[in-house]
Amino acid sequence: CHIEVAVHSVKNWGGRHENEDRHMAHQDTFGSVNFHTIGVLDGHDTDSASDLVARTLPGVLSKQLKEGKTIEQGYVAAMAELEDALKKIHASAGTCVCSCTVAGRYVWCANLGDCRAVLLPLQVP
Repeated sequence: CHIEVAVHSVKNWGGRHENEDRHMAHQDTFGSVNFHTIGVLDGHDTDSASDLVARTLPGVLSKQLKEGKTIEQGYVAAMAELEDALKKIHASAGTCVCSCTVAGRYVWCANLGDCRAVLLPLQVP
């Protein structure tokens, strides 16, 4: 399976405020299975939440999966863990999350907030 991730973000579009959005792309292995966790985060009220979640969600999710949780259980537990981490730093910021985990020909998507994913099959000429 070949995974290619491309991202683009514009900082301070229109001069309103700093860009609070983040993206993530992480590759890991569980046994003989390679998997990728990718996603975008729509930050609100500073970038502290989106930055923390983008940096740590893939690793926290990976830990959950390696402990034997399903993808769904892993995402739920990882999101709860990161929410607790944000509470500890008294973050007033928040973030919407749209994350996908890809393993072989399978794709699982998780979202928190109003972010969604669309799967588009691409044909290579």
